[in-house]
Amino acid sequence: MTWTAVANLNTARQGLAVVTAPAPSPGSDLVLYAIGGDGGANANAIGVVETFDPTAPAAWANNVTTLPGQALTGLAATTLADRIHVIGGTRGGPVITPAATHNIFDPATSTWSSGANLATARAYHAAVTGTDGAVYAIGGVDGGGNVLASVERFDPVAGTWSPVASMPTARSGLAACVVGDNVYAIGGRNAGGAPLTTVEVFNTTSRTWNAVALPALLNGRTNLGAAAGPGGLIYAIGGLSSTSPATPAADVYSWDQSTASTWHTVSPSLAAATGLLACAPGPDGRLYAVGGNTTVGNSAAARAAEVFTTATAQPQPYIGNGTYQSPDIVLTDSSGNVIPLGGQPSGPWDTQLAPNTDYHLSANLRNDTAVSAPDTIVRFWTFPGGVGSAGTLLSEVVATIAAAGTTTVLSPVPFHSGPAGQHQCAVVSLADPQAPFINVDATTAAQVPDPTVAHPGSSGHYASAWRNTDSMLVGAGMVWHLPFTAGTVLREPLPLKIEVTAVKVPPRVEEMGEVAKLRDDLRVLGATAATPLFLAPRVRSGLEPAHELEISVAGPEDREAFQRLAHGEHRELRTSREAPAHFTVRGRIPDDAKPGQVFLVDVGAHYPQGEGRAARTIRWLQVLYVSDRLVSRTGDG
Repeated sequence: MTWTAVANLNTARQGLAVVTAPAPSPGSDLVLYAIGGDGGANANAIGVVETFDPTAPAAWANNVTTLPGQALTGLAATTLADRIHVIGGTRGGPVITPAATHNIFDPATSTWSSGANLATARAYHAAVTGTDGAVYAIGGVDGGGNVLASVERFDPVAGTWSPVASMPTARSGLAACVVGDNVYAIGGRNAGGAPLTTVEVFNTTSRTWNAVALPALLNGRTNLGAAAGPGGLIYAIGGLSSTSPATPAADVYSWDQSTASTWHTVSPSLAAATGLLACAPGPDGRLYAVGGNTTVGNSAAARAAEVFTTATAQPQPYIGNGTYQSPDIVLTDSSGNVIPLGGQPSGPWDTQLAPNTDYHLSANLRNDTAVSAPDTIVRFWTFPGGVGSAGTLLSEVVATIAAAGTTTVLSPVPFHSGPAGQHQCAVVSLADPQAPFINVDATTAAQVPDPTVAHPGSSGHYASAWRNTDSMLVGAGMVWHLPFTAGTVLREPLPLKIEVTAVKVPPRVEEMGEVAKLRDDLRVLGATAATPLFLAPRVRSGLEPAHELEISVAGPEDREAFQRLAHGEHRELRTSREAPAHFTVRGRIPDDAKPGQVFLVDVGAHYPQGEGRAARTIRWLQVLYVSDRLVSRTGDG
């Protein structure tokens, strides 16, 4: 384990904040941001923001506009949904004048905007983003010089701050980090100015602080840095060992929160004793300690930045293409033939499977670091119709993912397609305790990470992927049915709106209009389509409604007759964490339907805004191929 110097900041600063977020436009990589601070010796605050790209580590860049409004030191920052939230702080100088400001930086547009102000102006506090999708502002000091125990929670959907349970111990100059559903408040100083050894934990699900004391830091520290590192370890880094005079410390402590053991001293320590620094996990999974002050009495801020590495590189296994249409989940029939995907990368997929049939299931896993990723846990699941909590674990494989390449992992248990008309999803989740971001171990179906969220941020590193299997052969006059299960991880029951629309694909569509134009465009580019071109979004948007289809949406107790659904019509069901909503979409093919005709049935489940969650829509596309054979194919997730 080593601490290594990286490029110095352009502007020396202490009391700053550091976060990882997407690079400012027009960049695309994840970078570190150093925000605000002051130059030491009661200097005025600094509004400059610098960025550091570990893939091109020659220098920090001044490529972000300064903090809007006033410059701030003793501020806090965190990243939520690829945006940086800069919260509170003080303008610097000998008098602490806390601010309630909340500024939001959007890297995609390189612009600042104002968020809702804090209820309590605070400085030398901490800010984190919880797994509940909310921002927390913790402790600090107010305008009256009072050390705070209070905590505020920012709901990004409502756009408001609200109080939650206060810390058992009031503290300013603390550090905080998140592991799972827990927020850890570490060190800081009490009302008398003494550095604290206490560590307290807030659970974002129960929204309560721990009643049992956690292991204390080996020595009291305030104005320290903290970050969650590989393997779920928590690191407390540097800080001040006393406040009168302010005396920097070089110690680095680590704690394994999963074993509840004591804190341990990490060797080596920082290159220089440093207080009032900022720390954060970088986009490469290593820990960065940036800026601060190395002098007794805080006479002059530092420009130094160091990176902490527990190995030559941290392994980073991931499934290369996550989301709900992943080609990196591979299904193979008994003859060794790979079942092809359909659809487009920006739209639904079409995978045809024979009903009630076993298929070999495997996943292509990637690793873009120079070291292998041993002990990666790969779990294979089957989910009946829908995205929720109704999945079943098929198998678990512990594999080593090779360095700088792709490793294929095979499930020892096959994927069994559902009965005719039964939606079924093949799902893969993975976790590695040594990986800095793919370290959530999903042991139940409800814990499988959201496949639409890359970890971290927009890196393309996915911890899960889903393979939809969604086409069906039908005959003229045939009745088809698609069972769905819609679950939720939210605690409260939710009204779930189900909407169904249908369009028809005209005969000989490959020779007509938009499809012919798309085929010609692909030919000019030297590309070929391995999927039906009518599934391309630009083609589907021009297809005519299938008014001749008779469709019903029914719950398990309903006996609803077929009807022609009006545009925008929906059924409302109720779901909760304990009771997923089961419903069936049924339909009848017209008696005069001709072989070769195709219908596309779009099913949308609209989840409303919930506690800590934004409104969300999950969609399925069912492809109905009219055939003179009355044999059906399986459905999707």
